[in-house]
Amino acid sequence: MADVLVRSDEASSPGDLGAEALLRQAAAAGEVCDLVGAEHRTIRGDVISRIAMGQDPDVPKAWRGIRIRGADVRGPIDLSYATVDVPLAFWRCDVHGHVSLDYARIRHLDLERSHLRRGLSARHVNVDGSVLLANRVRIEQGTTLVGARISGDLSCEGSAFIAKRDEHDWAIDLDRMVVTGVFCWSHLWPARDESPEPPIWTEAHGGIRVVDARVGTLRDDISAWPKNRYLLDGFAYGRLDGRDENWAVAMRLDWLQGSEAYRPRQWRPQVVRPPERRLKPARRLLAALGHWWRADRAEVSVPRFRAQPYDALAAAYRQRGLPGGAGDIDASKRRRATSAVRTASLYPDRGGWGRLRDRLKRVRQFLWGVLAGLFTRHGHSPWRTIAALGALVLLGGLLLSVIGRDGFGNATARALGAVAPIVPVSPEAVDEPGTVDRFLPPALTALALLLTVLLVSGLTQRLGR
Repeated sequence: MADVLVRSDEASSPGDLGAEALLRQAAAAGEVCDLVGAEHRTIRGDVISRIAMGQDPDVPKAWRGIRIRGADVRGPIDLSYATVDVPLAFWRCDVHGHVSLDYARIRHLDLERSHLRRGLSARHVNVDGSVLLANRVRIEQGTTLVGARISGDLSCEGSAFIAKRDEHDWAIDLDRMVVTGVFCWSHLWPARDESPEPPIWTEAHGGIRVVDARVGTLRDDISAWPKNRYLLDGFAYGRLDGRDENWAVAMRLDWLQGSEAYRPRQWRPQVVRPPERRLKPARRLLAALGHWWRADRAEVSVPRFRAQPYDALAAAYRQRGLPGGAGDIDASKRRRATSAVRTASLYPDRGGWGRLRDRLKRVRQFLWGVLAGLFTRHGHSPWRTIAALGALVLLGGLLLSVIGRDGFGNATARALGAVAPIVPVSPEAVDEPGTVDRFLPPALTALALLLTVLLVSGLTQRLGR
């Protein structure tokens, strides 16, 4: 780091003018403005904005950027729609005003150990370098990077992000963000693993939205994500990186399902219930059934299952050389899809037979998902269907021999002929066929046909991978 030009206690001007004069002098010389331990540390935010945009007559050019350490910044720092050709670094600064970088173009931003009391807004900002919100940064009133384009890295290691009102608001909003390098959302660990020092925890007191965002590499700690208070819809990353304990498939699946469980404030429907009336139990039951059948939009629960987060995570495991973990993630995706079909209660506003067809379609999808998961693991273990066909032959032979009073060998041959009609078997005819002898073989044939369809579907999915 460059040498400090002048200390604040050496400035001749008292109060705020001394600190601001030191900032102008350091910026013009390309040095660091060090105000740590100084008596006068207050700098106005509009002074920093004018120097950054090159509009201060005393500072024609901040050659190496604006680098301030230990300042007390009063007032907002407004760089909206501005082009800042120099890096911005605020180290150990206490910023009391709002920091706005909306639609700006900057070179680099570093807020190490700084405290932003009124939030950071950087909607659609273009950053030619990196954004470092790491190492004990504390940002209150929310952090917004909606639509940001960052050519370098975005680091949030060991920092705290606090929402504006409560935990149902966004503590950090990364909607439609694009990061070319590494997006780091992890704890700040010591440089050496054997170091006894504990890590600096990353905290989010509120929700995290990473919707339709794209990053080159995701480096995170699963424990750094707030439990069930984040959204990952459309979050794409080219590579997954992190400590070894974060590669456990069960932990990653819990991480994805935590995104499905989150309900932000603006998504919670306002429930409008009819006025209470005293009804008899039978009428109350009929009213409840009628209300379920109507499925009013005022009291629906929106299913939050999305397949894209599972696909992105499975692709990252395959790139890492872990095909088994990728297969488990694919199977979990199909199970979650089946569960979403079962629990979804948001039906289209269709009347009569249209609504009935929609409900029957959901029931069919749910049943097929259950059978595919049970007998083929959604294409990962189609051999289970072959084992089920063999068990069906033995079960049919046992039933025909015990209930139908036939020999076990002949009964098994009859069951095999029912399950696989193309197999050339010649069982002995039954003299007096009973009810079991008449109805069990067609039932075995129907079950065998269903298992064959499942087998073909599982093999198709397996070959498709």
